[in-house]
Amino acid sequence: MMQLKIPSEKDIREAYRKGEDSVVEVFHEVLSCIKDLSRHIEKQQQVIKELQRQIAKNSSNSSKPPSSDGLKKQRTSSLRKKVRNPQGVRKDTKAQRLIKLKRLTIK
Repeated sequence: MMQLKIPSEKDIREAYRKGEDSVVEVFHEVLSCIKDLSRHIEKQQQVIKELQRQIAKNSSNSSKPPSSDGLKKQRTSSLRKKVRNPQGVRKDTKAQRLIKLKRLTIK
C-alpha cells in the first residue's frame, strides 16, 4: 500500500502563516502525491485489463483445453432450421376462431 502524506488543516494554516514559499512547498507535496496516485492507478488499470483478458479466454478462443473451462456450460447453437415464413396465421385468410359461449346448454 502506498504511504500518502496529506497535509492537515493545521499544517496548511501554519504554512500560510509562514508565507508564500511555505504554501507553495505544501502545494508541491500535494501535487507529488497526486502524481504518485495517478501512476499507481495506471498500473492497477493495466493489471485489471490483463486479468480481464485472461478471464475472457476459454477453449473456443484460445489454445486452452476444454477441461480448463470450468463448470460453465457451453452454449450450443440451435439445431432447428430457420424458416422464411413468420409464425402465425396468414394475413390474407380468415382464421377459424373459438367463440366464447355464455352458457352451455345440453339437449
